[in-house]
Amino acid sequence: MRRLLSTSLSLLLSMPCLSVLADETPGPPPAQGHRVRVRAPSAADRAIVGSLLRADQGALAVTRSDGSVVDVPRSAIQALEIFRGRGSHPGKGAAIGAVAGAGVVLLGQTLAEVPGDLLDQAVAAKALEGA
Repeated sequence: MRRLLSTSLSLLLSMPCLSVLADETPGPPPAQGHRVRVRAPSAADRAIVGSLLRADQGALAVTRSDGSVVDVPRSAIQALEIFRGRGSHPGKGAAIGAVAGAGVVLLGQTLAEVPGDLLDQAVAAKALEGA
């Protein structure tokens, strides 16, 4: 039983840490109708979120959800994000599942190693406490 415990522990510790890196590869430029978030501190206090109305050499025009149109000069833009839908993170989910599964296995092995008579005594003591 101890060999199984040491083997599973060594496997757990030797697993490479899975990191989920943000996809920062440049994609196609935003087109009319794309949902965008524009950060331009000199033009607006908060990020401007909405649909791209037009983009030319001098500025971007973004239509907000309330229908207002905001023109943002390109020179003022600090960051431009294009919403491409929700992404999944299978690596992160697999890492969390592996850690949780290893924890359950280790707990089960620890409980299996407790001698039966000691466990019975502990249960009996708890039962007498409650009575």
